[in-house]
Amino acid sequence: MGVSENSAVLTQTPSRLHWLLLGPLVLGAVSAQGPIWFMGGCATALFILVVAFPIASLPAVLLIKPLIDLFWFVKIPGPYGMEYNLQSITGLAISFGFGIALLLRRWKPQFAAMNGVVVLYTAITIVGLVRAPEKQQAMQDALRLISPFFLFCAAQYAVDRGINLRSMTFVLAVYSLVPLAMALGQMSGVLVPPEQSVASPETLLRVTGIYHHPLDISWRASVALPFSICLATELARGSPARTAWFWAAVSGILAISSFVRSAIVATGAQVFTILWQGKHRVVAFAAVPLGLAGLLLLPPVRAALNDAIRPVAEGKVYEIGTGRAMLFVAHARAFADATLMEKVLGRGLHSSPSVSRDYSPIPAIASGETETEEGNMGAHNQFLRALTETGLVGLVCTIGIFVGSFMVLRRRSRDPRVGPFAKATLILTTGILIYALVGHPLDFPALSWPFWVCIGLCVDGSNQRGNRIDAGNTGGECE
Repeated sequence: MGVSENSAVLTQTPSRLHWLLLGPLVLGAVSAQGPIWFMGGCATALFILVVAFPIASLPAVLLIKPLIDLFWFVKIPGPYGMEYNLQSITGLAISFGFGIALLLRRWKPQFAAMNGVVVLYTAITIVGLVRAPEKQQAMQDALRLISPFFLFCAAQYAVDRGINLRSMTFVLAVYSLVPLAMALGQMSGVLVPPEQSVASPETLLRVTGIYHHPLDISWRASVALPFSICLATELARGSPARTAWFWAAVSGILAISSFVRSAIVATGAQVFTILWQGKHRVVAFAAVPLGLAGLLLLPPVRAALNDAIRPVAEGKVYEIGTGRAMLFVAHARAFADATLMEKVLGRGLHSSPSVSRDYSPIPAIASGETETEEGNMGAHNQFLRALTETGLVGLVCTIGIFVGSFMVLRRRSRDPRVGPFAKATLILTTGILIYALVGHPLDFPALSWPFWVCIGLCVDGSNQRGNRIDAGNTGGECE
């Protein structure tokens, strides 16, 4: 669809044009009735736009995603005793809007191994939902895991119709713009984090802005970093190129400005991959010790390191790695104690928090003496969580997502038409893999949406698809 989609709207009959003009007025009037109406109005408007213009909506939703996520703390009580916010309601509307759009256009994905991995991952997630001990929480987990696949499919559809990769590169490059404003606002004293935001340790300021967690800023900067470099490489020279290189440096600094240890390691891995791709192999290896030494000169980094080793000095081993070490042990013990069925298919979605408590080797975790919240009592590892909740089948599927992604991206990086975009996506995937070792990045749309969109744009079903990408990039492409 592309240009023909937009031109078709302009040639509609007058009655349809009247509806196009009247619709926003009606939605605006309804949205003004209260917070829940406002959320519903926004979700409805985004759903309609996605269904009507799926290709144009793909970069648009990634552009507004960091803005929508700012309202995570505005919650409204809803059915079944659950609380809803703009972030979750619009997320579902957008995701399922893409699904409806593809159904209405009778689009069928081409055969590709990555699509098979996604189907298997979806199936085992549904099995995990059926086996879940707490269906309400498990349903939320299932939606967070499965709904991004609609964007994955929409990206493949956009490739078939000739999406402009330069526009996608630009949108992903500015993914850190709103987080930068949040970080600067908090450091200057203009913004005060909401009470529900994760507080900083006494010895260290970890910026959140009005996001929930410091990683909300680091994650988005980790997305922007590789695509800023891709954009700068394409522009090659002149002030636009220098601006893009400057923005890449800003995004890299922003990624570690939270001083969360996983963010520092993930950013370091991304920089290493960037240098390796650029054939600077010696520099890449030299950058590891030199970069580490340079970071240790910064007082906040030393404070973060001291905070990491403090539990050892105080004998509070349950706090090592914010309690992750003991959580990992708990899930390993739970797997050893599981029945055959639980080993194969898992204990069900959202069973990780109870497993962390029941199988904790340290009573302090089970009795709540740690500083972690209930949400932090999960496996804190994407692969261990899959093993606990969806068994060996889920673990194989989760590993398959990363292995399949790296295989696709390595192959596509040699294609001159999409190679630079695929290389940037490979750098992004490297960072997400690091985050997956200490968290659940595939559960959070802030990372999973751009990840699955980029993988969808790079999936190679056939050579014809590659030609369509090239033909659709009338505005140029990262080269």
